[in-house]
Amino acid sequence: MLEIFERHPYMSISIIAIIFISIILQMIIGNVLGKMVREAENMASTESKQLKQFKLKFMNCYKLNEGMGNVPVFVDRFLEKIEVGKMKITTMHRISGQLILFSVLLSGLGAARSIILGETIGQILPYYVIAFLGLYLYFVSTSFAGIEEKKLSLKFSLVDYLENHMIGRLKQTDQVLNQKLVEKTEETVEKPRESIFSEKDKQELEMLLREFLA
Repeated sequence: MLEIFERHPYMSISIIAIIFISIILQMIIGNVLGKMVREAENMASTESKQLKQFKLKFMNCYKLNEGMGNVPVFVDRFLEKIEVGKMKITTMHRISGQLILFSVLLSGLGAARSIILGETIGQILPYYVIAFLGLYLYFVSTSFAGIEEKKLSLKFSLVDYLENHMIGRLKQTDQVLNQKLVEKTEETVEKPRESIFSEKDKQELEMLLREFLA
């Protein structure tokens, strides 16, 4: 089995490195989503930069559109844009899947090369073992990372927070602002009424009333 590293070191090491990178990407995505799920349980005091931006964007959209028609769709769009560094996790997930497929392809090419060189079945077999072992480890890491489960849990937490907490607060804020605006408008309307007559006009009006009463 280990003879493959002596006979074809570059090919074999490349295949194993690609499998390793693919698995690491899965674990990174799972770790990031796990942290966000924990942060989403206490959105009011979250320290996550992306969740803070999510709340701010929702507030702006809510005020701009005077409401939010479909909260789950808004959350789905956010989930697609979650980033690790400068790369979206959706892109990382696709790269991880493509890498494991590429490792299988390289294993097939390695086996084909060995056949052309006239090597024995025992010398060719390690390529197939590496390919199947890589696929197995990939799916095991995907299961442990729980990417889809964590995304679903994060979605439920965010939708619940927006629909049952933030929207209610935004409505209360709008009501308070509207009430203050009405009061301010009434004050502005009443002030000109009080100042329709000048002091001189008031004195002349009083003299006319006295003459009329006399």
